[in-house]
Amino acid sequence: MLIDQAVFSSGQTDRASGYQLLGRSPGIGEADARELAAWGPSHDSLRDAASTAVSFNFHPLPSGAFCIGRTVAAGAEYSGRGRRIYTQSLVIGPSAFSLFANNPFNVLRAAESAGALIAYDQVPAQLAPLRLDAVGTAVDRHLLADLATQFGPAEIGNLLASVLDCPQVAIRGAVDPVQVVAGLMNCLPVVCRAEFSFSTGLRASPQRPFRILAAGENTVERRRLILQLGLTVVDVSENAHAARSEPAAGWAGFVASALAGGKTALLAAELAQPLPALGRTGLDELGDRLRQKLRSDDGPSPSATPESSAAPEPSRDELPNAPPVESRASSQPAQRADGAHPRFQNAERSGAAARAGVLPARVSADQDAAAQELLERLDDVVFGAINGFADALAELAVLWPKAAQTLGPQLAEESREQYLRCALSIWTDYLGDSRNGADRAAAALDVVCLLFEGP
Repeated sequence: MLIDQAVFSSGQTDRASGYQLLGRSPGIGEADARELAAWGPSHDSLRDAASTAVSFNFHPLPSGAFCIGRTVAAGAEYSGRGRRIYTQSLVIGPSAFSLFANNPFNVLRAAESAGALIAYDQVPAQLAPLRLDAVGTAVDRHLLADLATQFGPAEIGNLLASVLDCPQVAIRGAVDPVQVVAGLMNCLPVVCRAEFSFSTGLRASPQRPFRILAAGENTVERRRLILQLGLTVVDVSENAHAARSEPAAGWAGFVASALAGGKTALLAAELAQPLPALGRTGLDELGDRLRQKLRSDDGPSPSATPESSAAPEPSRDELPNAPPVESRASSQPAQRADGAHPRFQNAERSGAAARAGVLPARVSADQDAAAQELLERLDDVVFGAINGFADALAELAVLWPKAAQTLGPQLAEESREQYLRCALSIWTDYLGDSRNGADRAAAALDVVCLLFEGP
């Protein structure tokens, strides 16, 4: 897909001298161009003085599109007074953004893979749009697990609660602010992510009212954030959060409980659900319901009882939850041969089989990261298509032939079989109660037809 771009930096043009919007691609209108200039960081805007400093930024634009920016120090200002602050902005519309799971870091990763994140010595007034492939998964489970290990589930939950509650939050004490902000994006449902603007390395400024900022250790700066700009400062350093308990309720409480229980698969499935606009109240009510489900699912698995080996094979709707994937080598869970892949093994195994919890990612420990990412992307696109997203079905038509060729016959056929089982589950539910689920059943049929037209 084509993504517009713009560059804001120091330069001398026939229009002006100094920091300005030096170049943009033709698809960026005047209103968005003015906004990009207003939010553009100028001299000394990077909080880190190191030559390798970088800030990733995200905010909405008047047209309804979104700006995903990368700010670096690149050379010297044309006037010679100091280092040149250079911001390259990618401008993406809502429909295209949804193909990246509404995650700015997925867009940045695609641009980096394409070699498109560059700093011109002389910026052309008219820039060409970038051609990017949609990459990344809806939820990076590895990142969430790493953050839970580094900070603890309670601290992640408390930070998330502050981000949801407060108009603007500055995060202090993070060794890697990019990792923390990216983790927060992964803790939000896909449908909510576009509401949370952020910067990982720019100084706070009234002209750039980011919702999430990374703050330094300087006490004077912290007082300015609180007293002058009205930001809420959240300290995530080890000494600050050692004694905190996890949030008791709401969406943040659900995320903390899921991380504490090691149920990142279930969390990922819920985060990827196609939800309507919830608002804060609706999001917290959903979190409370899901937390109750977590508690009800925490009972002992039938496979752990001595009698389980003699018990008859359970029906599809009665399958127990399998143990965490890390313990599969040392245990033999009671599980049908056609059960869902362990990526979603903690997800709900009810008649609502169209949930993300039954979509597979067929990746063993010895497969490379590229194959894993491709399979996870395939899962996300199939899930979106089954839930009626036209963009996802269109992407699947392009992605499936490429994926089948890249993965090889064995993995491609296994993927097709797993998705077929998912579709059959949806149709079983629909035939059992034809008053509900007609749209999902039709969407599942579209997906199956597309998959079996491919290689």
